Amino acid sequence: MNILYLCDEYPPGPHGGIGTYVRLIARQMVKLGHKVIVAGLYSRGYGGADEFEDEGVKVLRYRWSIDDKWFENQRSAGVRMLNRILLDTGITQRDIKRSIAAYQKKLEHMIADEQINIIEMPDYNDYIRFCKSYVPFPTLPVPVVVKFNGSITYFNAEAGIPVAPHILKMEQDILNRAAAVSSASAYTAEKSADYLSYNKSITVLYNGIDTNIVIGSSDMSGAKQVVFTGSLVQKKGFFS
Repeated sequence: MNILYLCDEYPPGPHGGIGTYVRLIARQMVKLGHKVIVAGLYSRGYGGADEFEDEGVKVLRYRWSIDDKWFENQRSAGVRMLNRILLDTGITQRDIKRSIAAYQKKLEHMIADEQINIIEMPDYNDYIRFCKSYVPFPTLPVPVVVKFNGSITYFNAEAGIPVAPHILKMEQDILNRAAAVSSASAYTAEKSADYLSYNKSITVLYNGIDTNIVIGSSDMSGAKQVVFTGSLVQKKGFFS
C-alpha cells in the first residue's frame, strides 16, 4: 500500500505528540513493506530541510509563501514583532490562503505521481490557529482518515475557552469529509465528537511507544519522584 501521512511537525524540529506518533508509525509501516510519504505545510520559521529520508520514509516540508531563515528564531523580539505586524495587517491571512492553494496542488500532483492509496491526517492543523477567517483545508482525491489527538476546538472547550466560529467550522469540515475517524483515546474520541458535532463511528487506536529508547540508569529507589512526558504546558496537566 502507498500511504501518505499529513503532518506539519515531523522531527527533527519543534514537535509534539503528533510529530512523535507520525514518525513512529511511518517508520513501522515502511518495515511492514508499505511505501510511506509524510508531507506537511509548515508554519513560518520552522526551519530544517525541505526534503529528506528517515529510515525509508520520504519526508516533504512545504512552506508558507512568506518564510525565511531569519524567522527561525521565533523567540527573538524582532521576529515576534514582525509576526504580530503581519498578523494584524492581514498579510498572514492572505499568505495562508495562497499557501493552502499551492499546498493543494502539490499534494494532488504527489498523490497522482506516487499512486497514493490512502491518507491519514490529524485533527490539529497548525495553520488554523493563525487564521482570522475561514480558510478550508484542501479536499483530496483519495480516502482520508482523520485521527483525533486534540484539535484547537477540543482543547479550548476542555479549558472553558471560547472557540472562534471560523476555527470550529474549519475543524468540523475536515471531519465531515473524512472517510473514517480514529482517536488516540476513548476520552478524546467522546469529547471531540461532542464538541465537533460528529456522530459517526470512531475507532480508538492508541499511539505507539518506542520501547527501544534508553532513559538512563539513575537510581530512583527510596525517593518520591514523578516522571512526566509531554509538552510543558498547562493543557497537558504539567502543573497538576
